[in-house]
Amino acid sequence: MSLSCNQCSHHWKSVKAIAEQWEIDSSCLKTRILAAEADTSMSQYLCRLVTEKIDSETEYQAAMTRFLRRGALPLQAEPDSYPSRDSLHDRNALR
Repeated sequence: MSLSCNQCSHHWKSVKAIAEQWEIDSSCLKTRILAAEADTSMSQYLCRLVTEKIDSETEYQAAMTRFLRRGALPLQAEPDSYPSRDSLHDRNALR
């Protein structure tokens, strides 16, 4: 029995759909286990994860805003007083 290209394409789409469903089922099972370990429902567990993620991103954004608001500070008063590259790195030790 030979398969036409349309049959192969349809078969591949079915396999792909099954694989995607398995990934979803696997994730749901892992989430169910984690929720049970935390002694809570899946919806409460997921809500807590989303809330923690939002809080973390909000805190990060606030910290970044505070940092950027301070502005740049000069490294030294005189730019020509910086040490040379060779004085900072012992090039002879690398040879």
